[in-house]
Amino acid sequence: RPILAENNLFVVQLPEGSHDDLYLKTIIGHVSGEFLSFKTPMILEKKNAQGFGSALTYVRRYSLVSALGLETDDDDGSAASSATFAVKNHKPSTITLQKPVAKHAKQNLISEAQRKRLYALAKGVSEPEIKSIIKEYGYESSKEIEAQNYDLICAKLKTKAEFHSVTKKTNSGV
Repeated sequence: RPILAENNLFVVQLPEGSHDDLYLKTIIGHVSGEFLSFKTPMILEKKNAQGFGSALTYVRRYSLVSALGLETDDDDGSAASSATFAVKNHKPSTITLQKPVAKHAKQNLISEAQRKRLYALAKGVSEPEIKSIIKEYGYESSKEIEAQNYDLICAKLKTKAEFHSVTKKTNSGV
């Protein structure tokens, strides 16, 4: 994980769902607000706390190993405490992140309902942080946001809110 931090990346892994439909949501994010998220199903061999803990540990480990393109010496998890990770010798795939659409004459502005949704998604994010993200796209206020950048801004704010939520839980000992 130090390598992730050196590259301004963070990982959030949260179990979600109900007892019969469990999965792990993994978010790999960058401080810029760009992120990749995916869900991995969790299969419990035992329907108790130990079974849940075992499944969670296994899915967390292998979701991260898979997402980062790592391989392990241990394929079945039986030696989880002593497994080592190695970077595969292959050319890494590239992901093209979407850039904001260039700002021209203001047209096709978002609706008031979309503005309210944007702020709802940003719950827990400070007003200065929200304004900073909006400014990254060339807007002085949320009233200037054009439809073509709306989803990008929402995604960035949602990631920031999820990060703050996890950080707050971690810092409070939850």
